Amino acid sequence: MSKKKAETFQVNESVSDLCIADMEITELIISADIGVLHLENSTIACIVIDEGITIPTVKISNCIITDSRHLFGVDKLTTVSISGSSIESIDLSNMNIQAFTLIHSRVSGNVLLTGCHITGEITISSTRIQGCIRLDSASIMCPDGIVCTHNTIQGNIELSDTIVKGQSDLSHSEMNNLTANDFESRGGGFSLAHSKVNGKLQLQNSVIDGIADFNGIVVCENSDVKYTVFHGLFDAANSKWLGNLNISYYAGELSGKRMQFKSGIHFDNSYIKGDLLAHNTVNNGEMLFIDAEILGKYEQTNSQISGIAVFQRTKFANTVNFNGSRFHSQFLLDTIKAKNIQLDRTYHNDCATIKNSEINNFFHGRDSHFAGGLKISSSWFHGEFVLQGSSIDAELIVHNSTFHSEFHLKKLTTFPRLKLIEISKSHFDGIADLSNTNITADMTVLKDCYFGRKFLWHESILNVPEISFINLEFSSIVDFRATEFSLPNCLSLTRVTTENILLTRDQLQNALYMAKIKGDMKEKAWRYERNAETYHWTKDVFAWNRKYSDQDWAIYNYLRENTKKNICKGLSRPLGISRVMKAVFVDYLGIYLFWRLACGFGLRLRYMIGASTLIIGMFAVVYSMNPDQLVICDEAYNSMIQSNQIQITAEEADAPRENYQTAFTVNMGQSLEFSASIFTAMASGAMFTKIYSPLNILVITEGLLGVLFTTLFIGSAIRKVIRTV
Repeated sequence: MSKKKAETFQVNESVSDLCIADMEITELIISADIGVLHLENSTIACIVIDEGITIPTVKISNCIITDSRHLFGVDKLTTVSISGSSIESIDLSNMNIQAFTLIHSRVSGNVLLTGCHITGEITISSTRIQGCIRLDSASIMCPDGIVCTHNTIQGNIELSDTIVKGQSDLSHSEMNNLTANDFESRGGGFSLAHSKVNGKLQLQNSVIDGIADFNGIVVCENSDVKYTVFHGLFDAANSKWLGNLNISYYAGELSGKRMQFKSGIHFDNSYIKGDLLAHNTVNNGEMLFIDAEILGKYEQTNSQISGIAVFQRTKFANTVNFNGSRFHSQFLLDTIKAKNIQLDRTYHNDCATIKNSEINNFFHGRDSHFAGGLKISSSWFHGEFVLQGSSIDAELIVHNSTFHSEFHLKKLTTFPRLKLIEISKSHFDGIADLSNTNITADMTVLKDCYFGRKFLWHESILNVPEISFINLEFSSIVDFRATEFSLPNCLSLTRVTTENILLTRDQLQNALYMAKIKGDMKEKAWRYERNAETYHWTKDVFAWNRKYSDQDWAIYNYLRENTKKNICKGLSRPLGISRVMKAVFVDYLGIYLFWRLACGFGLRLRYMIGASTLIIGMFAVVYSMNPDQLVICDEAYNSMIQSNQIQITAEEADAPRENYQTAFTVNMGQSLEFSASIFTAMASGAMFTKIYSPLNILVITEGLLGVLFTTLFIGSAIRKVIRTV
């Protein structure tokens, strides 16, 4: 359908409703008042409206208007509706408007609503604007607020000094800069979800009463969101910030105002290329950084976070700084990577947890307070880890972590509420310094750890009922001499490999401590070499304290474990006849069985007495089975005849003695007497073996054993007596 063409179209009479449709007009002249002006499917080069003319409502649909300056400047214009049209520019500045609608249109200039008072909804949707949108110093009192979505704006959006009673929805749009300083959104929230800001984002000195939705936003330059109060959730999930993001408050710049998040802040799946700064902020809700990446610095110093602070699967290419902040709920670093972590002078009301994380440089938590405890697990610290001057309640747990540099808990203070300090399955390559600490805990346990350099725990006060060292490997001296233990029996050492633990005698006076060591050392599952080293150290400890019976116990176990070690080493090497023979006959049969079981390594008197009794009995049995090899002297013989121990006939009495010597039978009592006399070298001469008898070898062997055992027994007994004097 072709349009009607007119060079000039003039309205000279007042009408309540005027519709101009399907026309091509070079100049539209309006010289009378119009209630409602409809422009539909028309092309108008220029609109001229006489001064003083009123048009309350303008509705434009599918039109092309080249010059519309006069149209939007008429008196008493309250309603503007534009759809599917091409407009040069729209200027409604400083007007009272009931509603403004601009959809599916194209504006070659600016949309100016500066200083407007709008009582209805303002909608700008699916429109391309080559200029800017200015809504600064305006007031929008409709509960629906501003809906400015799915637009492409080559210029800026200006919302400074504007009050919006309802929502402010600028989502799914693209713009150059967005400025909303001193902006108030009362009740409906503020949304820039899935929008792109090619320039800067400024939201300063503002109040957002509702959810601040920045989900999926892309900001290409720096963002300043300072001195703003967020009464709802700050949601920046899936967002990208290619410049610096500053959400800070500086006390010296604006007194009485601060950045506040009443419901929390989310940065899930977000990407921030520059710095994220959030100094002096107040967050009354949760703070979540999940699957985020920040290439610049992240600083949130001197801030308060009431909800949980969770950093999960997040990468920080630079320093993370929380100095001076207070965390009133859980603080969690889970599977993060960061260059540095700073937690100096922080307060943690709930548990602070670090797990599955990697810190490439240093971790500082100096002069901080962990009221809910501190847990570190499965993490790597390539630089120094410092909690110097901090205090901890509840519990301190370090598990399965690696510290490649210094580990400083110097001047650490714990409170009576602390239940447990446990450092387990961890690797310390640098100095582990727990000096000048004041620890009050129900139990302190260090187990399954390796300390590659110095382990320092001196000039400390340990008010704990038990300190357990279990399966620790120290490569240097461990000095406890300047440490004050609240109880003399609180230190328990199990499977400790060092021989250089330094303790004072006063620290080892309680007998329960010694009994505790003895009970712990008897575990069978530990390697013999480690046990041998531990017993070697323990015997020196007992010697310091003049506990000689315990020292003998330690020496005995040291020799026993050392013998086992030699046997295992001999059998573990490439086998040869000589090596096997030595391991079996020398180390096992000779040393382990004979020297240990029979002699007790020369330390156990009861072992020697028992072995001596057994040897005397064994030889006595042999002697009783070979009476024909034994001879008694004449005096003994005559005495035995008189006492009827030997029965002979009259013929035998007249015959030479050697003819009836076979009639002599040695009983077990006589064999024991003969064996004991040989063993103790106190033979009476009443009984002896025949010359060239095979029993002579046994008699000599028993005599040598007797000399050996007698010498060991006398020497061990004298040693015990001398040491106790």
